[in-house]
Amino acid sequence: MDFKKIKECNSSDGRDYLSYRYNNNTYKIYSPHLKWQTALEKCASKEWELFYPKNEKELIIAKKLMTEMELKHIFVGITSKDKNGVFATIDGRYNDDDCSHQFSYICTKRQPRLDVTNRDSSVPAEKSKEKFFRNDYKYLGHKDSFYKAHPTPRQWESARRKCIMEGASLFYPEDGVEVHEVNRYLNQTQPWFQYMFIGISTRLANGVYMTVDGESIRNVYNEWYRKVPSGANGRHSCVTLSREGFLNDIKCSEERPFVCKKKAASIEWNIDCNVPYKDYKYNANTGICYKFHLQRLNWRDALEACDDEQAKLAIINTVEEANYLANISNNTPKEMVQGWYLCPYVHLGYHYDTTENDWRTIEGESLEKTGYAVWDNYQIDGEDERCGAMLYNGRLNDVSCENLKCFFVCEIEDGYRNFNLTSDIR
Repeated sequence: MDFKKIKECNSSDGRDYLSYRYNNNTYKIYSPHLKWQTALEKCASKEWELFYPKNEKELIIAKKLMTEMELKHIFVGITSKDKNGVFATIDGRYNDDDCSHQFSYICTKRQPRLDVTNRDSSVPAEKSKEKFFRNDYKYLGHKDSFYKAHPTPRQWESARRKCIMEGASLFYPEDGVEVHEVNRYLNQTQPWFQYMFIGISTRLANGVYMTVDGESIRNVYNEWYRKVPSGANGRHSCVTLSREGFLNDIKCSEERPFVCKKKAASIEWNIDCNVPYKDYKYNANTGICYKFHLQRLNWRDALEACDDEQAKLAIINTVEEANYLANISNNTPKEMVQGWYLCPYVHLGYHYDTTENDWRTIEGESLEKTGYAVWDNYQIDGEDERCGAMLYNGRLNDVSCENLKCFFVCEIEDGYRNFNLTSDIR
């Protein structure tokens, strides 16, 4: 196997974990010793699973990881009513042990398998053998598109922005077949949906109903509840779709659930980062993909924006990572950005936890435990500055969570080390 050390977390006691990736699956081996149930819950808290080898290839992976971390035993995700627990030894053999004993463990995240053979980022999604956009979107075949229901009601403009942030657009039906197909999907997932906003409004001109893609409503599905729109709200009319398949216009300021849609033909896959967002850049030294956002948002909105891309606000673990983020913060062109923003700052994924009376990452760890706590001279300016940012020099500083807008960095911790098993497995 070809091992390249790229992602590790260190503490005063040594290495806490290492991260790896093979065949679209991600593995994190942790050195701290935990009880079996605690290890299981630790993995589940991050929506991962406690690893157990499903085949000979994964057995080889586990042995390599254990050798790398100098571990002789780990717990694995196997238990029985007759025996208190099972863990794997360094030679790959199973042995049962008391679950109250403590061992190291591996968490794993198994991703949907994609066919990326001979595929680059310019090849549209319909050329792949398996349709995939995101694991929270559902593929429906009639329009060769992916759909996601958002049950939390929003105003029309907020719903439109939410879909854009996910890399999609606010759904509107192109024909009756699509209405039927989406309603069937909603019956299975959101049976309480009665009315939802769709991507049609008069926001550009009074009485002119257009889709979010600029199409006239004459060219798409237009079965109105009263045969024609009421037009009572002028330029503030936004359209809803009922479960019976009828359109109605209401005030855009009202709140309704909605559906986002992504056409398969528009997907451009980022192979390096294994995501459908081309703007993420893989860093081989950290094993993480980063995106520098030129949107001017406050800290809470930046946190949501990263989550919309199934990412998180970046967390610094090492001086080298701080230097990398400082470099992209300084070198990303900003000449075209209009409007005021706080300079030179970028939002990062930490905040002040009043319960712990300490600065914590969004994952709940102290900055010291995470590995980087280098503050600038302006740290702790007041009680109204409870969220975290980084100056362009790589040092940390506190900012307001709501009142100050600046750029931000998202990270996707899925671009872990790739290693080749072909020499070990035939």
